[in-house]
Amino acid sequence: MNNAFMGSKCRIFICMIGLLLLVGCSKEYMAERMYWYANKLYAQIIKNPDKSSEYEIKMTIGAFRDILRIYPEWDVASQLQFNIANIYFLKKKYLQARKEFRKLQDTYPEQINMCLQSQISVGRTYEMEKKWDMALVCYQKIITDYPVSYSAMQLLRYIGDYYYACKQDDKAQEAYAQAINHYERLIKDYAGTQVEATAWEFILDIYKQQKQYDKTMETLQRLIDAHSESNRAATALYEIATMYLDVLKKPEDAFGYYKKFVTKYPEHKLVKAANTKMESIAMSFPELGLKPIVRTKTVE
Repeated sequence: MNNAFMGSKCRIFICMIGLLLLVGCSKEYMAERMYWYANKLYAQIIKNPDKSSEYEIKMTIGAFRDILRIYPEWDVASQLQFNIANIYFLKKKYLQARKEFRKLQDTYPEQINMCLQSQISVGRTYEMEKKWDMALVCYQKIITDYPVSYSAMQLLRYIGDYYYACKQDDKAQEAYAQAINHYERLIKDYAGTQVEATAWEFILDIYKQQKQYDKTMETLQRLIDAHSESNRAATALYEIATMYLDVLKKPEDAFGYYKKFVTKYPEHKLVKAANTKMESIAMSFPELGLKPIVRTKTVE
């Protein structure tokens, strides 16, 4: 897209605003039309930021600023401000990007999700500049201010993963330990909620990544004990059986857990798979003298 063509599109955009004002369209309709057109400009930048010219960037940001100036209280205003900041981020203008992300946080503090995403993006700008310590400050602020949010839970894991990827094993283990302690508190304080369920999954992910199989199975058993009648407990029991079979190479233990699974959850959709596993184990290890139980009708 050359500058002449982009300039033509922007002139059309300006004329459209004038026409809408002239015919007396409602503010809501005007905002929607302006937003639609500005997003078309934005989509071009998102598609290929490296090939977007300074002129295109200027015009697109100008379009978003025009909407914010005319309709500062529109319900998608915070998204428009995020788009402006994101353009600077995509163009690797990290200082300006931080300024715009923080402007969003200052202007729309009630938009918690947008503020969270902005704070994460500020941290990412520092990471792109290889300033991990400053990025970490941004991430820790989210963890402190919004400890129950998915973003905070994800960042706790991410910090450990960062150190792990950098082969800083001591820091990685410390970060993972802090993350698990945080998740354990959430499990205790938010029992029966989605927060608790998510915390269990993050703990399991960390243990699996670290190949701490004993702790993985211990956590799965704790989950079963806490919610024995839930579908997650059923799948946890199936996971234990599969770990004994595929990871620990203990077919007899695996058989026992598959049998326990089929007995305890006879209508679960994984019963057929469990029966197949038991048959395979019995045939592969006849010396164990294992006998599969009769197949049970399952509910799909």
